[in-house]
Amino acid sequence: MKKIVSCSICVVMIIMSGCSGEQAQAVNTSGDVTEKTAVTEQPSQPLTAGQSEQNELNSAALALFDLSATEFVAGITVGWNLGNTLDALSFSDEKDNTSTETGWGNPRANAELFAGLKAAGFDAVRLPTTWWPHLDADNNINTEWLDRVQAVVDMALEQDLYIILNTHHEGHWLYPSYANEDGLTEKLTDIWAQIADRFKDYDGRLIFETLNEPKQDGGENEWNGGTEESRTVVSNLNLAALETIRKSGGHNDKRFVMLPTNAASKTETALSAWEKPDGDDHIIVSIHAYDPYNFALNGEGSSKWYPTDGMKDELDRTFQPLYDKFISKGIPVIMGESGAQNKENLGFRVAWADYYFGRAAEQKIPVFWWDNGVITGDGEKFGLIDRETGEQVFPELTEAMIAAAKAGEPLYPISQEEAGKLK
Repeated sequence: MKKIVSCSICVVMIIMSGCSGEQAQAVNTSGDVTEKTAVTEQPSQPLTAGQSEQNELNSAALALFDLSATEFVAGITVGWNLGNTLDALSFSDEKDNTSTETGWGNPRANAELFAGLKAAGFDAVRLPTTWWPHLDADNNINTEWLDRVQAVVDMALEQDLYIILNTHHEGHWLYPSYANEDGLTEKLTDIWAQIADRFKDYDGRLIFETLNEPKQDGGENEWNGGTEESRTVVSNLNLAALETIRKSGGHNDKRFVMLPTNAASKTETALSAWEKPDGDDHIIVSIHAYDPYNFALNGEGSSKWYPTDGMKDELDRTFQPLYDKFISKGIPVIMGESGAQNKENLGFRVAWADYYFGRAAEQKIPVFWWDNGVITGDGEKFGLIDRETGEQVFPELTEAMIAAAKAGEPLYPISQEEAGKLK
C-alpha cells in the first residue's frame, strides 16, 4: 500500500510540473522512489509577435504610474464620453440589474464601438457611471452591475484607450450641505471602496474621477461656483473619496485621480475653492465647459461660430484661467466634457472644434467630447459615433478636433464661406 501511494504522489507531481521523460525514470517499476535525477529544463518557447507586443504594452501601462501627473496627462490627446449609457437611470427590465444601460435609448456598449473610436483617432474614453440605482440598503453595489461596468472597461482597454471611470448623476442623493455631510461621506466612501477594490490591480490607463458636477441642485449660483457651504462640502467629499481610493490596495496608492470643482465649473469662485491634497502628486483637476454657451449648448442659441477676434477671445477666457491657476503650477487639467450640439451647422461646428480643441491643446488641456448618442430627432444632439457599428457620423468634425489636438494649435481648416455651406 505504501509503495502504491508513493508512486501515485510522484505521478501527480510529474503531471503538475510537466516533468521530462528523464524525470519520470525516478520511479522504478516496483513503485519505489529511486535517487533524484537532475532536472533538465525545457527551452522556453520564443514569444509570438502578439505576445511580445502585449508584454511591451503591459510594461508601458504599468510604467505610467511612475510619471508625474503633468507627464501623464500629456499622453492623452483627445477623448470621448460614453454618455447616456452606464449613467442612465431608467430600468428597461426590472429583473435585469444591468438594463439601465439601455434605459435612455442607447444600445449596450460593444467591442465595435471602441474599435471605431480607436480607428477615428481618439485615445481616451470617459465612462460616466451611475451607481445609486444599483445599491442595496447597506450601500452594497449589485454584483451583476459591477461585472458589467468592468466588462465595458475591459473593452476599452482592449483598444489601448485611457479610461476615466466616475460616479455620475449621484445628485439624486448627493446634495452637498453641512447637515448632509456625514451621511454623504459614508455613502460615497462605501461606493468608492467597492469600485477601488474591484479595479485595484488595473494598470495606469484607468483613471478614477471622484464625482461628476457635484453641486446643490437648484441652489444659489448652482452652475456659477455655488455657495461657500457647497464648495466646502464638495472639497471634503473629494478628499474623503480620494483617501478611500488610496488605502484600497493594489495600484490605487498611485492611480491618477480627477477631482472636480463645484459643478466642475470654470468660474473663478469654483477654481479658487478647489483643494489639492498635500503630498499627492497624482491628482488632476476636472473641469467641464460648453463654450460659448449660446452656440455649443443652448438649443435656441446661435448656429454660427467662426474664429473672429471676438469669438476667439471668448474661448481664450475659458482656457487661460485654467492655465494660470493650475497648469503653470504643475497641476494638470482635463476637460472631461465639452462639445457643440448639432443644429444642422456642420461647417461651423468644424470651425469651432478646430479652434476649441487646438486652443485647449496649446494650454496642455485634453478635451473629451460629450456624446449622448443622440444624432437625429429632438433633444441635445451631441452624437458623433454610431453606437452599434463604431462608424463616424460626422467624420469632418471628428477629424478637425483630433487634428488640432495633435497639432497642439488651431489649424483653421475651413473658410467662413465653406463653413456656411457645409450641412
